[in-house]
Amino acid sequence: MTSAINLTEAMIRSACAPQSFERGQEYYHSDAIYNTVRLGNLLIADCEGTSAPCYRVQVGLDEAGVHSAACTCPYDWGGYCKHIVALLLTYIHEPELFVERSEPEDLLAPLSREDLVKLMGKLLRRQPDLYDWLEAEIQKPQRKGKHTRTAPVSAQGYRRQISSILHSLDRMRPSQAYWHMDEMVGQLGEVQGSARQFLENGDAQSALTILMALVEEVSSQYELLDDSNGTLGGFMDDLRLPLAEAILSADMAETEREAISSKLEELAAHLSDYGIEEALNVAIAAAVRGWSGGEAGARGAVQAREGDGGKWEAWISASLNEAKLNVLQRRGEVEAYLALARSAGHYTRYAAKLLDLGRIDEGVATAMAHLTTAEEALVIAQRLRELGRVQEAIRLGEHGLSLAGEKYELARWLGPLEEGCGYPDKALHAYLVGFAEGPSLSDYSTIQRLAGPTWNDLKPKVMEMLRISHNTDALADVLLAEGEWDAAIGVADEKKGWGYSSLVEKVADAVVPHRPDWVIKVCRRQAEELIETRQSKHYGAAAHWLTKMKAAFVSRGLEREWKDYLEELRNKYSRRPALQAELRRL
Repeated sequence: MTSAINLTEAMIRSACAPQSFERGQEYYHSDAIYNTVRLGNLLIADCEGTSAPCYRVQVGLDEAGVHSAACTCPYDWGGYCKHIVALLLTYIHEPELFVERSEPEDLLAPLSREDLVKLMGKLLRRQPDLYDWLEAEIQKPQRKGKHTRTAPVSAQGYRRQISSILHSLDRMRPSQAYWHMDEMVGQLGEVQGSARQFLENGDAQSALTILMALVEEVSSQYELLDDSNGTLGGFMDDLRLPLAEAILSADMAETEREAISSKLEELAAHLSDYGIEEALNVAIAAAVRGWSGGEAGARGAVQAREGDGGKWEAWISASLNEAKLNVLQRRGEVEAYLALARSAGHYTRYAAKLLDLGRIDEGVATAMAHLTTAEEALVIAQRLRELGRVQEAIRLGEHGLSLAGEKYELARWLGPLEEGCGYPDKALHAYLVGFAEGPSLSDYSTIQRLAGPTWNDLKPKVMEMLRISHNTDALADVLLAEGEWDAAIGVADEKKGWGYSSLVEKVADAVVPHRPDWVIKVCRRQAEELIETRQSKHYGAAAHWLTKMKAAFVSRGLEREWKDYLEELRNKYSRRPALQAELRRL
């Protein structure tokens, strides 16, 4: 474990939404984190869940704090989820709870081959679902660059494994299955990882067999799955490059390429009904054009699109160049890789390759001179951090903040890094840049903390950023945190359309002790509008608003008035039994 890891609650707050931190604190205090393990700089634990019995959480640490964090929950609204927060708080305050475990390889190393075979046999009998997975793992090449396979992989074995994964949600209720889509897609990703491993070891044909099994099985089952959040569609898009790479690398006759492209065109036509066919179009182009092919052919999905100003052809060509770069990198053809990256204008790839070659100064110079967007700078800065070149990562990150493009992600990544390295002024600048594009209460609080004695001078600028962002939720959060109750009420009153109710509820909860009359008025309006819909499904929500209204009455000492109002509702709507049931609970 790195001896000096700078990790504080303030840094965790800066990396998540206020609600996530608060809920994470609640999870930590309720001992929701368990099975805590530390493997070197990797923290692993389970956390009690709401939509699932538990979630698996992993956090990677380095000298500047957290460099990676992942959770199996479906949270996707920016920053750490509450489960990650709970894990980090547990590690900060109770590091002794983390059991230090040996690496799996170290644990198994003393066993003989005979003992390992017996152990795996026992495991498979206890968990037969692992059989298809293990069979696929056994077929993988075991050492990079040592491919000696003579027999083809079992396409049917992979199809069974993929089909089993796709049907793993069959016995769940639709509402429950929806929350497990990410987990299912993660298992499909492991199959894709097998294909990538074959590619890495020069066995493009085996990789192609696995990838074609994936696209065919997913295509056949797609309409039966709830992909309303786009997770499975995103997985299909992730197949775009490896599938093209396998086709470009495989030793196939022309007739085989034609058969592959025809099959892919058929699958793309089917998936076009769901808007996820574009990944296959790149593979089709790879099959039709080959390594040195030029413009789009006259067939199906690779045909140029009229009226798009050449954007479709440019996207196909750029995707194929990226696939070729991956193939060249895999083959170790460094000079050809650098030449293609430079000629195609892939300066992010070009700079990253220089870094991989140990030509750090040249790579940084290339990035500083040729990268044009903050997003590109973030990619290379992150790579520098991975290489342990934290200072160069900071320098490039600062440069990236001056480039075009969206800077929020770069700023949110750079700020904690600079603070962790002891550069509060630079961190403040990064947070200000990020705040301008994506303001939040957590960033506001971080900026206030980093500004220190200069906060009073800086605050008007920060508030102006907040107001011109038109992010009413963030503005209300800040105003409430500052105790500016009337200003927060004004924001809620001006809010229209989507998000109105949630904003009003947030403000109402905060100002009950300070502006109870407004809370009574707004909650009454919300409740009565729901009641007037005459739909029983809305009565629970109406009672929710009435509960808040009751709290405001009580805070003013007007319990009698509340009871009179409640009795008035009961009399007025005496013929609505579903509503009466809700009112009795008040």
